[in-house]
Amino acid sequence: AKRRRLRWSKPFAVLACVAVLLTGFVGSSLAWLMDNTDPVVNEFTPGKVSTSINENMNGNTKSNVSFTNTGNVPAYIRAKLVITWQDGSGNVYGQAPVLGDDYTMSGLGSDWVQSGDYYYYTAVVQPGGATGVLFSSITQKGENPAEDYTLHVEVLAESIQSEPVKAVIDAWGWTPYDAG
Repeated sequence: AKRRRLRWSKPFAVLACVAVLLTGFVGSSLAWLMDNTDPVVNEFTPGKVSTSINENMNGNTKSNVSFTNTGNVPAYIRAKLVITWQDGSGNVYGQAPVLGDDYTMSGLGSDWVQSGDYYYYTAVVQPGGATGVLFSSITQKGENPAEDYTLHVEVLAESIQSEPVKAVIDAWGWTPYDAG
């Protein structure tokens, strides 16, 4: 009976020694790595999508309307024109101006397409970049519909991150020309 105990004692002792050595080796290695390894800094800059409107106003003519991508990611830009008769207080006249009868619009830019109520710029605009001119001019023609009311052209702009293209299609229902 003593021999059997002795037989099991040696392998157990060897195994215990190996376990102690491994624990010491792993523990000291981890301590060395934690002490001598520089921390990893993950930098994340969130995408910012914003747009500014560039336009000139001279009397009854709004001209050279374009847009600048003021964000930090490439974007698609679309615009909507809201054309009304307004007085000095911002009151809107009940009848909308009619293109051709009440105002003229000239020079739609070659990189713009109209779909529904929106004009879409067909190329991606890089950060800090600008679109081509949406239209050369919009000018009131003829008489005002009522006293103190004049043609009011409001340009609204929207931009959306260009990638992934599916997001553009889902959000706007419009497929960019360069999306393939």
